[in-house]
Amino acid sequence: GGRIAQHELSTVTDISQGFVLKNLAQVLALLLTLPDVRSKLVRLGHLGSVLRTLLAVKCLEVHHTKLTTDAVVILDGILRDISNESDSQREAFVRECVLGLEQSLHGGSVSSKPVEPTLRESISASDISLEIPDVTPQPPLPPSIGAGSQKPPTRVVSILLEQLCNVVCPIKPEPDYLLVLNKALSQEEFIRGSMTKNPYSSSEIGPLLRDVKNHICRTLELLGLIEDDHGMELLVAGRIVSLDLPIGRVYEQVWLRSIANFGPGAGGLTG
Repeated sequence: GGRIAQHELSTVTDISQGFVLKNLAQVLALLLTLPDVRSKLVRLGHLGSVLRTLLAVKCLEVHHTKLTTDAVVILDGILRDISNESDSQREAFVRECVLGLEQSLHGGSVSSKPVEPTLRESISASDISLEIPDVTPQPPLPPSIGAGSQKPPTRVVSILLEQLCNVVCPIKPEPDYLLVLNKALSQEEFIRGSMTKNPYSSSEIGPLLRDVKNHICRTLELLGLIEDDHGMELLVAGRIVSLDLPIGRVYEQVWLRSIANFGPGAGGLTG
């Protein structure tokens, strides 16, 4: 990452830039599948080297290629897996991020403190002996955010804050809600057909109740109502719900409350 960053001011780009970096990142990810290697990497302070490499590559602009993007994905995955493995490794990662923030804001650098023993120390796991390359020289940041800049390296700061947020407040994946879609008895004469494949997965339909309404319209061949938000109403637990609402919010604030107050028979989504 540092070698590529050194050429950021060059007007010549090379789409092959990052080929070696991506391959090294893949090798590192493979080695870190070994628990002993992973724990020793953290214990010897090599986590900061991985973080600095990620920063250098993410800050690329001129030499940003698909290969460097692939390398970022791999390095991001390495750091995420390490920080999620144990509390001690999470603390080590947070410590490296905070150190990087302090040095970026006050010194224009993301270099880490010297680590003892040196990075050339051999790592052994079972019968495998691995020699870690000497990466003691810190990868330079792009010139636009280096020490000569008059303002803080905002790109580095934003990346580090993003990394910290991913650890402190990780984004929860959207749950998959199973929807039971029934036609109201009063609509039997007006709407032909029925939703016969209950339950329906929200991940296949979409995040909003409007997506549910449109799915019903397509299934029952009511194509004229797809663009008409007033042509069909959805009821959840006997209450008309806005089509703009996310399925998850309606599930938590309407359906679950109805179940808690009136029992399982009160739920259901009716068109």
